[in-house]
Amino acid sequence: MKKIRFEQNLHFYHDAIPDTLGLGYAGANGMVFQHLARLLAPDHVLAEWVLPLRGRRLTDAPAGSIDQLCTEAAMATAGWPTPPVLIGYSFGGLLAYELACQLTRAGRPPRGLVICASNAPHCLPPSRNVHQMDLQGVRQHLIRMGGTPAALLGDDDMLAFLARPVQHDYRLLETYRWPGHPPLPCPIQVIAGDQDPFTDKAGLQAWQAMTEARFDLTWLPAGHFFLNTHEAETGAAIKQALSMVNDALTA
Repeated sequence: MKKIRFEQNLHFYHDAIPDTLGLGYAGANGMVFQHLARLLAPDHVLAEWVLPLRGRRLTDAPAGSIDQLCTEAAMATAGWPTPPVLIGYSFGGLLAYELACQLTRAGRPPRGLVICASNAPHCLPPSRNVHQMDLQGVRQHLIRMGGTPAALLGDDDMLAFLARPVQHDYRLLETYRWPGHPPLPCPIQVIAGDQDPFTDKAGLQAWQAMTEARFDLTWLPAGHFFLNTHEAETGAAIKQALSMVNDALTA
């Protein structure tokens, strides 16, 4: 793994040209796929999209819409030799889907879509209005979600710092309404935790209606943040998903 570099709102973990784009969960710092990038190399070269209000984009203006973010991501990957495979985690799954739709409309559909820990866009859980909560409400929500160290949640200054990108992303998520896009031409691979309280079997299976190509659903013995708690199993599942994408493209 080479030194991480930041260009065009992307973190690059390798010197080689990327073929895979990672989009992280709500509030993610823009480096949640760093370990996964190591696991996938050298067969797949992953770059990670960084959203506003965090990391190297800490002082950037908030995004006005998911479409705006997808336009930025599409521009950042426009120079890649081949369309990317998109890996989206939780909120990033919705971003990956909308980016896939935008790329498809532009005549450059992604080679595949790997969705982790996210229901289909027309089966999202009811809004909890996280983007309108006070700091204590955000704290309780993050405790319920898991995945955030207790030391950070117990520090009001750190929590306020974390809450800004979290609520930015939840505003986009909680105001989203599926516009009824036609099915995508690329294969969709879905990976889910069988103990995840924030997804359900019907919502995960509903991704099948979002594609005209191959669909597969893989279960892991884990909760919502299996990217962090089950790194090896997640890496193996995503490797298998990428292999299935390649098989579907060459069939």
